[in-house]
Amino acid sequence: MTADGALDARIRRLFSETLSIEVESTDTDLIGGGLLDSLVLVELLVHLEEEFQVDVMAAELDPEDFRTISAVAQFISRLQGQAVKAG
Repeated sequence: MTADGALDARIRRLFSETLSIEVESTDTDLIGGGLLDSLVLVELLVHLEEEFQVDVMAAELDPEDFRTISAVAQFISRLQGQAVKAG
């Protein structure tokens, strides 16, 4: 779990309520466990952009950022930090 457990919880809830994917823990391997494939990733990206008001650029995508819910939370935190610096 990341330092911001609330962010982890929001992302885990997004998986559950929006993508209908139950994730056992924030450290579950989403890719290795077959929970996250390319189609689900695209849907996830759309929901992340809407939920967290961030823009995800294709050049920023790294599969490791989507390996676990904790990794997704860290990715979102980085994007939010970049938005604050740019704004």
